[in-house]
Amino acid sequence: MKEALLEFYTSSGKRKPDQIIIFRDGVSKSQFNQVLIKLLRLARIS
Repeated sequence: MKEALLEFYTSSGKRKPDQIIIFRDGVSKSQFNQVLIKLLRLARIS
C-alpha cells in the first residue's frame, strides 16, 4: 500500500489522493478499526 501511495504521489506532481478506499475483505467488523489504524500507520508518508 505504501508503494502504491508513493507511486501516485510522484506520478501526479506531488499530489496526495483525495480518497483512499479500503475493502474489509476477511476482517471482522470488530477487528476492522484495529486493521485500519495499522494500515494507515504503515502507509504514512513522512
